[in-house]
Amino acid sequence: MTDPVMLDATPLGRLAHRKPDPADVRRLNELLSRGTTVLIPEIADYEVRRSLLLHGLSESLRELDILKSRLRYIPISTPTMIKAAELWAEARRKGRPTSDPRALDAE
Repeated sequence: MTDPVMLDATPLGRLAHRKPDPADVRRLNELLSRGTTVLIPEIADYEVRRSLLLHGLSESLRELDILKSRLRYIPISTPTMIKAAELWAEARRKGRPTSDPRALDAE
């Protein structure tokens, strides 16, 4: 069994694009074909969705909804936020920061 992969706003937004980069689609399909669970955290959906709404990108909004139905959506809850904090700290300890050391990673 492979570890799950959680999409942040940037890769999620790239995949929700009306015409996503074929390399991004290929990477997602490779993960899925290996049996990897691909997760969409609610906060990433929120970040992408608000930008798409702001710019009136209705086709990309439809793509985002398709991704949500195809992948595993993780709603925000207290246990989810606790797990997110644990994963954030683990990534930092392993030298794999996801942003500037002072950032909260929750824009």
